[in-house]
Amino acid sequence: MKIFFNRLQFVFLLAVLAFILVDCRLKAEAHVYFPHVASNAAWGTEVCLINTSAGATVSGTLQAYRNDGVPAGNLDIQLGPNQRRQVNVGAEMADPQNIGYLIFTTDASSLVGYTKFFQYGISQVAVPAVSETGNSNIYIAHIASDSNWWTGLSLVNTTDATKNLTITFNTGETRSLSLGPKEHRVFTIAGLFGVLSKPLINSGVISNANGVVGLELFGNSRQLSGVVLEDKLGKTINVAHVVADASWWTGIVAYNPSSSNTANLTIQPYNANGTPLTGKSATLGPGQKYIGTPATLGLSADTAWFSISSSADITSLELFGSNDSEQLAGYSLVDLKSRNGVFARLEKQGWTGIALVNPNATSATVTLTAYDNYGNQISAKTINLAAHKKELGTPENIFSPQNLATATYVRYASDLELVGFQLNGDNFATMLDGMPSLKAPATSSDAALPAGLATEVENVLDLVAYNDELADILDEIMDLFLLVMEGDGSSCPEVTSNPATINLEHLPATATVTIDFGQGCQPQGSTSTYSGQATLSLANLALTSSGISADFTLTATQLIRDGVPLLNGSVSGNLSADNNGATITLKFTDLQSIEGIVLNGQVTINASNLSLDDFSFAQISVGFNNFSTGTYSVSSGTLTLTPGSSSYQAVANLQTNSGPVNLSLNITESSDEVIVINTTQTGSLAGYNVTINNLTLNPAVCADYPSSGTINLSQAATSYSLLFTNACDGSYIVSQP
Repeated sequence: MKIFFNRLQFVFLLAVLAFILVDCRLKAEAHVYFPHVASNAAWGTEVCLINTSAGATVSGTLQAYRNDGVPAGNLDIQLGPNQRRQVNVGAEMADPQNIGYLIFTTDASSLVGYTKFFQYGISQVAVPAVSETGNSNIYIAHIASDSNWWTGLSLVNTTDATKNLTITFNTGETRSLSLGPKEHRVFTIAGLFGVLSKPLINSGVISNANGVVGLELFGNSRQLSGVVLEDKLGKTINVAHVVADASWWTGIVAYNPSSSNTANLTIQPYNANGTPLTGKSATLGPGQKYIGTPATLGLSADTAWFSISSSADITSLELFGSNDSEQLAGYSLVDLKSRNGVFARLEKQGWTGIALVNPNATSATVTLTAYDNYGNQISAKTINLAAHKKELGTPENIFSPQNLATATYVRYASDLELVGFQLNGDNFATMLDGMPSLKAPATSSDAALPAGLATEVENVLDLVAYNDELADILDEIMDLFLLVMEGDGSSCPEVTSNPATINLEHLPATATVTIDFGQGCQPQGSTSTYSGQATLSLANLALTSSGISADFTLTATQLIRDGVPLLNGSVSGNLSADNNGATITLKFTDLQSIEGIVLNGQVTINASNLSLDDFSFAQISVGFNNFSTGTYSVSSGTLTLTPGSSSYQAVANLQTNSGPVNLSLNITESSDEVIVINTTQTGSLAGYNVTINNLTLNPAVCADYPSSGTINLSQAATSYSLLFTNACDGSYIVSQP
């Protein structure tokens, strides 16, 4: 049986190798989540979307859902370059009192946004929208549940399967929570225990949270604040604004969620001009918190901002409050640094304050640009931000003497990563909210790519770069088969085969193997819960000392891991392999995989001079026949991969629904896994000539995107040069030579 599955792994290895090069994802759907809506007589909710692209128009649908996950009306939205759309849910959405949350679906990745909740004349809170679903753990850095304060959670299960969550608190107490498909649940921490307060609980971890997004709210009778629930941790935290005077207080929380690792903290404060002040150190044991105001933590009264460096991953948040207990605001401090950020809301019924910190040891050149809702530039200003310095003020003062009356948001672009933060308050000193600057792709310098060409560039990047989603598919399939081989086939999963045993010397004409996880079970050696079923049917089996051949059909029925859909649908084909080569034909029929990718059509893979011992080959050729991923299709064409002594040659000649793609690439990989890509001759893309120079993929610098190199595009008298930096967000700087 192990020989059988190893051969099957070989089939998938070659198939996914081809998909990594040709990109089955390209234009997969992107989602922006607004995980909580409250719109009734007491509460109002507004959501906002900003298209950060300087050249492309974005279209999509804002879909409302009830708390039980049933769709509840939608709103089509189109945003031109740099445009901003603010939606008052109560005024623009049908049946707003029954809306639990919203999801905006598009095929663009250039959007940022936020949600704002408010109690009319009492309090307000704003939190960034979420563009990624949760990992296995979500961290609750701070909980206040006593006679004065309540803490509430809002959770959305974005998947199509039930999620069984466990919340483990610092006291050791746990609570289980089941979220149905697409369900939204709102509750207080005390309510989970059926009591009015839980004063000993101050932090927690939500496990098995893949595909779950949410936020946390803190409140009392007069104050309200909230933060996004984070699934990310970090070793460096930058606290961009500290204030402690007669009117305001600042509170800091750093939380070590590990159950075993100690975090050693170094706290380095700076004054507003960037001068280092006396630092501090602290030690956080497993599950412990570093919490207090600047004064109680022993920081200098001159502290304008500070950094926390930790030996272990931590999470953190900051709270601001007025000393008269009327106003409160907060935001998460994890993963905030960016070269390009958006201060997404300028308060028109009050004031907005902006803080921008340069945490680097060298000066940064920063361009601040104010826009109106229609994408028109209202004002721009370039400043030099010295090392460790903070820029602080209202937009009106920063851009003075220019008039910002019609401006609705501000964007910054910097040559170094910065940390930004904004506060918004009303004129009556009752309502306050705070948000970090929202990460955005880079703006073009003096030029913007045409929208269609910008899309094609994204396709090229996917063609030559990492394809995480498909790598994930391969990993999931390999993990699945390893679990099956390690188990005994009688419990989880239940493995049945017909015939019951396979004699490799006298192969049957047909064979069927079914892997069944039922409604959900945890295989031996795994911490994940799988559900669903997969059936592999083989026909015309032949296995000799020199090769293997078979026809096969793999049918997956709602195969799900920890609530995340893995496979659903079928792929059939045939395999013939010996030491002279291998041919694999794959026919996809509505095969839905990770990230909602739906595959259809045919792919034929030929490998010459194949060694079945180490899977080495002389050349792989991939042919396409009406192959599609829902929004991107390859009607015909080939891609070949030829290994050399120190590099690979990849040649693509494809007919796609976006036009011909003809590229010849030289791909080198060093011993430290740094990949460098160059075109060997001028190629073509969407009617443009294209060359790629030293496009570098260095996982030590950027996990998913090029960290350096250029792509040059030309057509008649028009040309563009795209320069990649180590911003690590998929952005590039456009110039026109």
